[in-house]
Amino acid sequence: GRFTGGHRDVLGTARWVTFELANIMGKGEQAAPGMDCLFHKLEMRCDAGRGQTMIQADEAWMLLRMFPEKVDEYLRRLPKKHAGMMLAIHNLLDLGPLAPMIRENCKQKIFLANPSATTDDSRAVLTSFNMGEQQANLIARAIPKQDLYNVTEEGARLAHLTLPPVARVLCASGGPENA
Repeated sequence: GRFTGGHRDVLGTARWVTFELANIMGKGEQAAPGMDCLFHKLEMRCDAGRGQTMIQADEAWMLLRMFPEKVDEYLRRLPKKHAGMMLAIHNLLDLGPLAPMIRENCKQKIFLANPSATTDDSRAVLTSFNMGEQQANLIARAIPKQDLYNVTEEGARLAHLTLPPVARVLCASGGPENA
């Protein structure tokens, strides 16, 4: 009740809603009722036909570990409701058994610089995404916080983000030391 017992429901009417899930997800098994309520409200919003909805899950490894069935269901069903889901993870191995389903249902994949992309474990995951040695080497040699490897149905490209120092600080998570 602490997470879902508000006096008014802003999810149904607001254009932009943000949830910090660290507190809920940190509750272990006790997270399930709060997350079930949130999933239900998100589904109601999508079913109501309120236009397009984008669910962005940063640190998605938590969702992938605790609610893999729900992530699987959303990635398969949401496009039919003019909705989508963005999953951000830091380690390809966090995809776990959902990797094949994510590969098939996520039409765009963005890989950040990863020096360990050529290790056996990472290469196995990249291979499952139909990426070869050349792509793994590009990702491994990419410049952290500046380069990304964008893969779509139309093709793939290494992109370099040329942000000036002030813009990097504004975009950095945590502060200037992370820019």
